[in-house]
Amino acid sequence: MFCCVAKPPVLIDSYPSYTGAGVLFVEGLVALAGIQKHFKLSKPDAIARLSGFGGCRDPTDIDWCYTAWREVVEELFDVKPVPTALIQTLRTQIIRRVVSEANGYVQIQCTFADLTQVLKLCHSLHSTLYPSMPKTLDDLLLKR
Repeated sequence: MFCCVAKPPVLIDSYPSYTGAGVLFVEGLVALAGIQKHFKLSKPDAIARLSGFGGCRDPTDIDWCYTAWREVVEELFDVKPVPTALIQTLRTQIIRRVVSEANGYVQIQCTFADLTQVLKLCHSLHSTLYPSMPKTLDDLLLKR
């Protein structure tokens, strides 16, 4: 267990000048995505942009991995602030399978099994989006 003053684990991938980070959950050809609210459509007939869960680096974020997991919890459950101990647990217990970077945005790719583990780790949070915290992917997707 980590306390809020514990040093984060050393990351193999370093992106010191990143501007944002997030997680994309995929299983085969299927991905869990959200609609970007702030994406400006350039053409009237264009479709909305889909993406994983993530966002901008906050001044208090210790690194890109911290940003990614903070943003996932904020976006999935509408929880702010996200407890530091939870972020530290997520960053150490969820295996980063693929990490990519483009234009300052770092993305972690995880599986749906990883997402199920995230749900277990977030069980003690309180979300206004759910009558009770989701325990399964079906709960996450269908009971919001």
